[in-house]
Amino acid sequence: SPSWILDNLIEFKKEYLPDEDDKLFLVIDKDRWQDKELSEVSKQCIQNNFKFIVSTPCFELWIVLHLIDLSTLEKQ
Repeated sequence: SPSWILDNLIEFKKEYLPDEDDKLFLVIDKDRWQDKELSEVSKQCIQNNFKFIVSTPCFELWIVLHLIDLSTLEKQ
């Protein structure tokens, strides 16, 4: 869940104390998460100086499109 990821990101920040130039991002799929929960997580991200990104339709597709050279795929 977005709140679980946020909790883990907060713990990561406490443990590793990133430099002020570092940026921490919370990236999630919209999936089934309600706007109310996403709004609360967004507010907490702002308070913790995290960047909040919500992917729609799905994050996995976004990753694939950025990691695979599409010109190498066979044309169907």
